[in-house]
Formats: sequence, C-alpha cells, structure tokens
Amino acid sequence: MWSAGLWAGLLPGILSANKLLKGHDFLGAMMDERLEQDRSAEVSTVSGSVEHPGGLGGISKLGILLCLMAATFFAFSIIPAKITYEHGMSPTTFAVVRAISSVIISGSMAIYLGTLWRLPRSVRSEVLPVTLLFLMIAFGYPTAMKYVPASIASLTFYLFPLIILIIGSFSERRFPGIRRTMICLTAFVGLGIVLAPSLNDLQWQGLAAGIVAALGVALYMLKLPKIMAETNGLVLTVYVNSLNVIVLLAAAWLFGEFMFPVDSTGWLAAGISGVFYGFGTIMLVFAVKLTNPVTASTLSNLEPLVVTLLAMILFAEFLEPVQYIGMVVVIGALMFATLRNAPR
Repeated sequence: MWSAGLWAGLLPGILSANKLLKGHDFLGAMMDERLEQDRSAEVSTVSGSVEHPGGLGGISKLGILLCLMAATFFAFSIIPAKITYEHGMSPTTFAVVRAISSVIISGSMAIYLGTLWRLPRSVRSEVLPVTLLFLMIAFGYPTAMKYVPASIASLTFYLFPLIILIIGSFSERRFPGIRRTMICLTAFVGLGIVLAPSLNDLQWQGLAAGIVAALGVALYMLKLPKIMAETNGLVLTVYVNSLNVIVLLAAAWLFGEFMFPVDSTGWLAAGISGVFYGFGTIMLVFAVKLTNPVTASTLSNLEPLVVTLLAMILFAEFLEPVQYIGMVVVIGALMFATLRNAPR
C-alpha cells in the first residue's frame, strides 16, 4: 500500500518535469545556459557594471527548476527510511545504500560528461573535512527519521540556514544585529510551536541527530562557494561518498548496526530511496552551478513541506493544526535567514 501511495504522490511531479523538459536536450541546455551566464558576466565586467550572481538577472530558470526538483527528490529519498526500519534495516546501513547509489549515479554522469577526475591541489585538502560533514548528514538525518515524526525530523534538519546565520555572527566577532536577532527569535518561536504539543512523545535522540545533520550541512554550505568555483561537484561527490561507504560500513559492523532489510519490501524502499537520492544529488550540483548557493538553499526549503505531505499520505502522520502554523513560521524565518546570508 505504501508503494502505491509513493508512486501516486510522485506521478504528478514526473509528468510536470517531463512536460517542462520534453523536446529539449536536458544536459545540453544546462551547459548552454551556464555558458551564456559566463558570457554575460564577462560582458558586464567589461562594460563596468557587474551584476551580483544572486540577483534575478543572474539566475537561470532551468536552475530554479532543478532546485525545486532536487528538493522534491530528496524528500522522496528520505521518506522511505521509516519503511526500511520497519523491515529490519538500520539508519547506518540505510545511509550506506544512499551513499552507494550516489557514487554510481554521480560517477556515471561524470563519465558521460567526460569530466576530469583529478581534483585541483587547493580542493584536495577539503576532501576529508567534507567527508566528515557528509557523514554528519548521512547518519544524522536518517537517524532523526527513526526517532521522531518525519515532518519534525525534516524541519530540524532544515535549521541549517539559521545555524549559518549564527556562525556568521561569531566569525564576524560581533553581536548579531536586530535583523539577525529577530530572524533567530522567530525561528525558535516557530520551532517551539511545532515541538510543544509533541514534547512528551519526542525522543531526544531524533532531535539531536537532526541538529547534527543540520550543523553538517551548514558547515558544508559555507565551504561550497570555494569548492564549486574550483572543481566539478560531481567528482567531489563521488570521492566523498566513496569514503562515506567505507566509514559507514565499518561503523555498522563495530556498533552492531549491520542490519539490512529482511524482505523484498524493505529492499524496494531502500532502492527507491537510493535512486531518488542519487539523481537529487546530481540535480543539486547543476542547480548550484546554474544559480548560486543562496538560491539553492532558499528553494530547498520545499523539502520539509513535501516530506510533511508524504508522511500524511503514506503513514497517516498528522500533527496538530497549530504545529503546521509553526512549521510555516519556521520555514519563513529560514528563508529570510538564507537571503540574509547572501553576500552583499
């Protein structure tokens, strides 16, 4: 029954994407748009008027579409976690399957595009730190899904723009201004509204895991502009997730988490998750290239809403009406926080 609901929820998205992309060379379009953006930037620079890449004039429509599709695909990739857990899988091995899928799909795309596999010297030193951050994400988000409702797990994970805002204040060595303070207070009030009615039933492990994952993605987003400027995101994704597979398998074995699905239903859910995660990763890489990290982060806030909708359809997981109001408040604050993080 859950698989029928999953595909029923996915079908409108597939048809919409097919309608938008039908008749076009998808990869060619991405490359052509990026080339056109680069040419426009050169012309603007020569003429003396430089347009900020975060402005509307510098954002590709295809890039926006990819941001929204990536957020939707990531939502469809995390929601099967709860199904796999019911069929014998652990969060660690679930993360392994997703990492392997990302390696295979991203690696295949890199080969198809004829991407150079040698990383620049300046980026090689980032491989291990990024691997650690990806581990925080890969382990934290699925673990949160095990212990708390899917909508709350996703919302906790997407607190990362707020964390970036707070880190920015510390790095600048000054007290947050009025705007930053108001954004933080609004987000925490909204989060309190979401958590309060379910506080007695929530397990702290889930909230802690979600915050760890949010911290990981926040630190990664701070590194992302430099990384994307110097290398192909696909290649780095392959290297980092390959290391993740090794570390996660070792952790699963050491901590008794080496548990895979006991039946075909669990494997089907894991496979669906891996496919959506792999293609979502590719879409996000190209989305950031065609837009910018700020736009990609802002539009990624679609994911908690999709996760909430899927949880309602698949698991009859409903929150109190006031909690949904709190979610809207938090997501609105996070979008303002993301825009606030944009370089001026």
